[in-house]
Amino acid sequence: MNELDEIDEMHRRIKDLLESLKRSLPQSVGEQKFSGRYLPNGDGEPMDGKDGRPLCVAIPFSAVCRSGWNMSAEYYVPKAQEKAVRDFISGVETVNELYSKVAFMLKKGYVHLGKTKDDKIELNSETLRVIRESEVGKHVEELGLLREEQ
Repeated sequence: MNELDEIDEMHRRIKDLLESLKRSLPQSVGEQKFSGRYLPNGDGEPMDGKDGRPLCVAIPFSAVCRSGWNMSAEYYVPKAQEKAVRDFISGVETVNELYSKVAFMLKKGYVHLGKTKDDKIELNSETLRVIRESEVGKHVEELGLLREEQ
């Protein structure tokens, strides 16, 4: 194998790793336990909002109190958190970009999904824990990307 073939192989492996990380991180977020329940529409199906995100769920009062009174269904439903994380990291093309986005999520506790400052989805404490304990989250911490900027 010549040097160019080795470089191509390394590039392919890095790209495969990046795609694997982009799939596994949101998937692990979506596997969290959901303590509430979906409220059905008139047909008995869960009510979905835009993009398949939950529109209405019943959440234990204690969970709402612990969250600081967050009233968004997306905050509590693991599949909605999974979709938010997946959408936020979907456009990354390099490992550095992925690390930067993961550091942003862990520092800020939310993701931006739109063009405006207010178009964001807060990440719940369980989602942040899952991200922090993921392979990418551990690398981000080891690299010091979570330190406050001076």
